[in-house]
Formats: sequence, C-alpha cells, structure tokens
Amino acid sequence: MEESYLGIDEVGVGEAVGPLIIGYVLVDNQELSLLRSLELRDPKKLNRNAIQRLGDKIFSIAKTGTIVISPTEIESLKENGTPLQEIEDKSIISLINSISPSHLYIDCYYPTTKMLRNRITQGLNGQSREIKLHINHRAEEKWDIVCAAAIIAKIHQKRNLDRLRNIHGDIFGSGNASDRKTREFIQKFNKETLPYYVRKNNL
Repeated sequence: MEESYLGIDEVGVGEAVGPLIIGYVLVDNQELSLLRSLELRDPKKLNRNAIQRLGDKIFSIAKTGTIVISPTEIESLKENGTPLQEIEDKSIISLINSISPSHLYIDCYYPTTKMLRNRITQGLNGQSREIKLHINHRAEEKWDIVCAAAIIAKIHQKRNLDRLRNIHGDIFGSGNASDRKTREFIQKFNKETLPYYVRKNNL
C-alpha cells in the first residue's frame, strides 16, 4: 500500500478580523518529491503574488483543502469554556480520521509537541491509529509539506478578507490587531456592536 502524507498548518490565530483557517495538503511519494522541488518558503516572508504563484504550483500537484472556523463560532465556543487549541484539535482530528494518512506533518500550536501528540493520539480511531506523527514548532520552516499547507491557508485567508472588503469596503486595514487602521476601525465600536467578522477575544 502506497504511503500518504498529510501536512497541516493554520493562519489567523492572532488576527482581529476574519476566521481561523486550517490549510492541508495530501500527497503520495511522487507528489511529495514534486513539492520538495518547488523550493517553498514560509508565506509570512513572501508577498501576495509570490504566495499565489507557489499556490498554483501546489494546487497542480497535491490534493488541498481548508477548514474555516468563523469568528462567530470561535466566540461561541470560547464563551462555553472551549479554548482555541481545543477548537483546532476537534477540526484536525476529524480531518485525520476522514483521510487516514500514513504520515502527519503538523505545526505545533501547543507549548510542547508532547501536548499536541497526546491530544491527537487520544482522538484517533480505526486505521488512523497507525499514523506516524511528525510535530514541530515552526514546522513550515522544517518540512515542505507543512509550508505548502501554510501557503494554501494564507491564500484562502487573503480571499476571505477580499470578500469582506468587497462587501463592506476597505475599512479595517490588514485585519491584524497590531495594524493602526485595524485598531482605529475596531475602536469605533463597543464589544456588543462589533461586526460579526471581528474576533472579540483577540482584541
């Protein structure tokens, strides 16, 4: 049976505007070699055009997808006592169980890799229990398949923000809480009147 490889990374964890987006890439041995030949780079270090060019190449090689967790869903779960890490756990474990890859490569969003390893292992079922886990902090700098997942997530994040701008206008800046325009936009509201696409717990 041919080995399969699943890479996962997320964007938007610390953003004030827009959803949390988990990107994933699924490849076989041959496709993994093609990914490695692309000379991928962390999308945080690339401009939008470079990200899209690499994304187009990744789309042509691998099976890709995203899980989008809206600000409304995040706020609702947090109000019920569910931390963001557990929200990610649920989505990622569901994905793994639906695919049952041979290998998982993932960027660690817990303080230690052991914590994430334990969380994932506890949630696996069926064939997924045979998976080989590869977990690291800043994994997008270590493994091409995680970097590819980060690029896919970043492309979808940009598209989501573009959609919001098309609906509401270019009114909230980059969406990052450190951006002056974003902060000035948010300061026009109180917590009860903030738009649905603002992450209240990230302010």
